[in-house]
Amino acid sequence: MNDISNQENLIRKNTIGQLIESHRRKNGITQKYLSESLGYASNQIVSNWERGLSQPPVDLLPKLATILKIDRNTLFDVIMDCQHGILELKKRRIKIALQ
Repeated sequence: MNDISNQENLIRKNTIGQLIESHRRKNGITQKYLSESLGYASNQIVSNWERGLSQPPVDLLPKLATILKIDRNTLFDVIMDCQHGILELKKRRIKIALQ
């Protein structure tokens, strides 16, 4: 994986991934239980979210917030912060490329 992807993964991990993992643990929920509750056969999807390799699909956010007992506005704000961070990273890359 290249440095650019690693930076984006780190942003996702430190925002969305951290929020999901902390609330999952706080509520005594396993990755497997969360995955199955969201309709996935494997806990790998939740693991990927927590490690910043991907993020939950938008259509699952209300259900995810309910299961993890996260305020929907908080979840939305964290996702927006993540997207903003990734966008800023991409803007910096473009500026460097244009120099």
